[in-house]
Amino acid sequence: MHLIRVWASNNSLCRLTFGLRKSPKATTFVTSRMRKRNLNAYQKSLREEHSFSFYPGLLCLAGSVIFMTVSCFLYWPEPEVAFLTDNSPVAWLSSAQLWAMALLALRLWRESVLPRALCIWLNIAMMEMAFDEQFMLHEHWKYGCKQWLTACSIGWVTELPMILVGVLGVVTAAWIHYSLANRVARIQLWLAVGIGIFALYLRFTQHPIELLPYKAALLVTAEALFAGMLLGLGRLHPQLCAE
Repeated sequence: MHLIRVWASNNSLCRLTFGLRKSPKATTFVTSRMRKRNLNAYQKSLREEHSFSFYPGLLCLAGSVIFMTVSCFLYWPEPEVAFLTDNSPVAWLSSAQLWAMALLALRLWRESVLPRALCIWLNIAMMEMAFDEQFMLHEHWKYGCKQWLTACSIGWVTELPMILVGVLGVVTAAWIHYSLANRVARIQLWLAVGIGIFALYLRFTQHPIELLPYKAALLVTAEALFAGMLLGLGRLHPQLCAE
């Protein structure tokens, strides 16, 4: 029985070989099918990944640290004055970084690095926070909304702008994470978000009290890491998947 199966298999192979030799069209068809199959297998082994460099992030962070260090030196022996949320050097730096990220989002849109909707949202969000940082809009709401709304008698309502910053910030970070195709960029993204969330926690809980005067330094550090992540992003390009 086994000999019969081997003979049948060899006979079928001989017929196929004879048919291919006899018909050049059949040979071309089989060859094209094999090439297409190999191409599909190769394409499945590829994935797109953003090119990324962490050096812009390091430079942004270093620049912010140098700026804050010089501010502390110039305002000594009261360095915390440099970190006030109004009319201080660090507050100006925060607003400048937010404006820079708003413009950077447009560059990422133009070069098709990130989705258009995400870039537009980042541009709007960063411009709004830059306005807020410069003109202290959330502080006007916190201390003035009781004259406008009775609901502001509830404590958390007066902090609603900053609560929205935290919630929308995490949602935006998740959107960026989904759009990013680079592991290092994702790590830097969530590091920036984590520092920003800690700054909000410090604002709401007033603990640890020793860090409270330097809350703006945490926000500037988070912004520098986030700006560096955006600056380091490049276009998508194919990468061979690891086996």
